[in-house]
Amino acid sequence: MNDKEKLKTIEKDNTFIPITVDSGLINRLGEELVARQETAVSELIKNSYDADATEVKVVFYDAEKLGGTLTISDNGVGMTKDQIINGFMRISSDSKIKNPLTPVFKRKVAGKKGIGRFAVHKLGGSLKVITQSATDENSWELYLDWSKYQSGDNLSEVMHELKKIEKQKTTGTTLEINQLKATWNESEIKRVYRYVIDILQPDFLFPFDKDKKSNSVKNNSPFKVSCYTQSPDNEPKVLTNEKIMIFDQAVAEFEGFVDEEGNGFCAVTNATKLSSIKEVVDQDIINISSTEQGIATNNELADIFFDKYEPYSTLRNIHFKVYYFLIDNEFIPGNQIQATRQFLNEQGGVKIYHNGFRVLPYGEVKQGDDWLGLDQSTRRRSILPTHANLNFYGFVQITDNDEQFKQTSNREKFIESELAFKELRDFTYKAIVACTIKIAHARNIKVASTQKKLDIVQKDTKNEVRAIFATLLDSEQGKKIEKIITDAQKAIEKNFNKLIIEQQNQQKEALKELEMLRVLSSLGLNIAEFIHEMKQYIPAFENGTALLAQKIQDAQLKKIIDSLHHNSTLFRSYLGYFDAAIAANVSRELVVLDINKEIYKFQQAIKADADRNNLTIKVEPKVLGAKIAPIHISELSSILLNLYSNAKKALYRKKPTTKNILIQIDATENTVLIAFCDNGDGISEKNKSLIFDAFFTTSSPAGQLGDDNTELLGTGLGLKIVKDIIQSRGGKVYVSDNLPTNMATCICIEFKKY
Repeated sequence: MNDKEKLKTIEKDNTFIPITVDSGLINRLGEELVARQETAVSELIKNSYDADATEVKVVFYDAEKLGGTLTISDNGVGMTKDQIINGFMRISSDSKIKNPLTPVFKRKVAGKKGIGRFAVHKLGGSLKVITQSATDENSWELYLDWSKYQSGDNLSEVMHELKKIEKQKTTGTTLEINQLKATWNESEIKRVYRYVIDILQPDFLFPFDKDKKSNSVKNNSPFKVSCYTQSPDNEPKVLTNEKIMIFDQAVAEFEGFVDEEGNGFCAVTNATKLSSIKEVVDQDIINISSTEQGIATNNELADIFFDKYEPYSTLRNIHFKVYYFLIDNEFIPGNQIQATRQFLNEQGGVKIYHNGFRVLPYGEVKQGDDWLGLDQSTRRRSILPTHANLNFYGFVQITDNDEQFKQTSNREKFIESELAFKELRDFTYKAIVACTIKIAHARNIKVASTQKKLDIVQKDTKNEVRAIFATLLDSEQGKKIEKIITDAQKAIEKNFNKLIIEQQNQQKEALKELEMLRVLSSLGLNIAEFIHEMKQYIPAFENGTALLAQKIQDAQLKKIIDSLHHNSTLFRSYLGYFDAAIAANVSRELVVLDINKEIYKFQQAIKADADRNNLTIKVEPKVLGAKIAPIHISELSSILLNLYSNAKKALYRKKPTTKNILIQIDATENTVLIAFCDNGDGISEKNKSLIFDAFFTTSSPAGQLGDDNTELLGTGLGLKIVKDIIQSRGGKVYVSDNLPTNMATCICIEFKKY
């Protein structure tokens, strides 16, 4: 009897029954599977990547308030009717297991299986999907109203209309999410972009050849994402794209190639951040030689053209483009420096594509790959302009019809002893350094350790200027020039004195903070001694209460003694937690920690205190085995204790009917996220930017309150210490505007994932 025949017997004798699914499961998956709204949008963008899109447009319409609209539109392959029914509308589809590479560009799929549609539920109340594929003459429109999924209904009985409409574009999919459940600010939208930055690819253009004729070579599979905001009365405003977020921060762009005859060429094709851009870009293209008398060994680096030139014997059809970054306020706005540095730390380096496929691990700076020897060259200091691995982001494209490049047996690397790879490394290194030196000349900085004379004036500027205008000083024009020079000198001296005063003030503040840290260190030693002494008294106290419980028969007294014994046991657990943290300070070894386990330990340790204060603590782990990068165990204890202490103060001030603390744990591919939330009195907008500053506190200083109000005491250093610890371990902490239901405050921590 097959399954269909068995189903017919259900109403007769219930011999065979299927598993049914309550439609309320959709609501639970939507709320619990994706913790953050930024993660939800990034998952939808990754679905566009998996659909072989090259461009994605994300528009947040009227999203600064609840009920707005979000559209995500791409030019990917789209979906057929069958793919909508058996893929998009099927929970836990195996399509990404069967097809780990995308159909057109053979990308490794980036989305998580089945998470995209639930991400939509997390974001809004309804979804409209419009999609079209190359094989269909029409488009398909699907509308999903998430409110249809109510507990008590059968999942398979909830229906949605799929209708055929006129085709809107050749291929692609548009998601329109309405009734947004949360507001969106600019920082949250920019965080979406950072979450997908690992799959972004630049579009390579090489608009020159050796004869300076137009010659464009394009990468046919870039992936570009642009995020926009739009209000009802205005046009869309671009908020993030690869230029705004990253590539506009580059000092210059370098491009080059090796032609069919083995001739190597390179040039600075863009240097918009330099005042001398015209001089830099308009210079002749640099001819790169295959001889050993090249940049790598030549000390006369002021002249980067070689007297002796020979084409490469094997290297052919190589193109490269790199972006050159200098992490400096001169070139990058202060508010973009951290994001740019993070991008280069994670994605920097020069990657290799061989006949359209990425070759690992070349260019993986996170793995320490320095295949061009740029870091080694920087350490030698024979070439002085900044040219380390992390100062570049770009790609080398190899078109290898003759199969000159041979890969190792495991297909992970090239055989680096082969001549073709040696020449590739030689050409790319020389070309990048040559362009770097050209930029250095434009900036008037020294380029070689053996260079004895700089191109810039090194004499006394004041005397030089006066000498130039010495013959004019008797004239009216000369007197005006003299006054201009004198006024400029006074302005410089005034500004210099201001800088000195500012530096002195900063030193005073640093000394104040250092003094407070010394006080806290002494306090920590006293606490450690107190815990040590208390541990010796606890056994005697527990034994005494146990003996009294045996001797006393009075029921009421016995109940009191049992309560004392129970509380002393909880106190022992509380002391044990902090004793372990203090004992760990003896060793400075950093350890990898499972954040779920550590928060469970913390929850057990503070249980007695939480019960005493009528606090309910709920932990929501979204992922298991979420391990964070090495950290000192006492540092994590300090973070959790400070956040718990602040939550208690907020709850004490508001005194809600039920005092709730919620700890959420989630993880992305590279990050472990912890959200520490409470339903206390919240943080005002004006204080959100101040709470992590030293000595800023909304609590009362010690000594200004009675003994019954110790929960409100504070020094203003707790969150400053939390921030310092987290940043020292490569993470970040911030106040989130995306609050869970019924919560008033949410402090979010992002650790590097191990």
